[in-house]
Amino acid sequence: MKRLMVVFSMILCVIEVSAVKKFDFKMCELSRQVIIGDNNDMLISIIGESAFAIYILVEKDKIPQFRKAFKEANNKYKEWIVVAQQNNVTDLSKEMSLVNKFPSVKIVYRFYDADYFTLEYNLVPSVLFTVDKKRLYFIRNKEVESQRINEYNIIESRTETTLFSFESVSESNELQRILFEELDKIEKENKRLNELFK
Repeated sequence: MKRLMVVFSMILCVIEVSAVKKFDFKMCELSRQVIIGDNNDMLISIIGESAFAIYILVEKDKIPQFRKAFKEANNKYKEWIVVAQQNNVTDLSKEMSLVNKFPSVKIVYRFYDADYFTLEYNLVPSVLFTVDKKRLYFIRNKEVESQRINEYNIIESRTETTLFSFESVSESNELQRILFEELDKIEKENKRLNELFK
């Protein structure tokens, strides 16, 4: 009976490892991960500690839109760096206007293996050029309704915290590589398995 339990535990371990795929990338000189869950949702780590971690959750049906938007933002980031260098721009903060908009995402706070989900947010890509840094960063926007003042109903737009940022093109390129090359491999493998086991 004990041997049976050990074998059963090993089978469960193999299933769990094969179901979740993790890819490392650099972000702000720190190691981060893209995690593809067994339901094919995608988690992008923002902060990762032993007891506390924060992720962006992109649901599987929104991943294609997310990939298109990130690629466009990254291309514009590289283009703007060249323009800034050619025109001696060293102080600029500007939001990007993209053809491919980012889908709404959720923020996941993981605390001692318990997950807490926020409401959905929209990501807004922006750039920040300073003398020593050329950064691509993403913020989340949330619109809140203010109190009614006299006969006017005032709506104010409030920008929330920066979610994640890239210090260089090499960092953003590495995430783009994972979003396309690695996710394409997973998609091909899933199609192959579906063809085998109809």
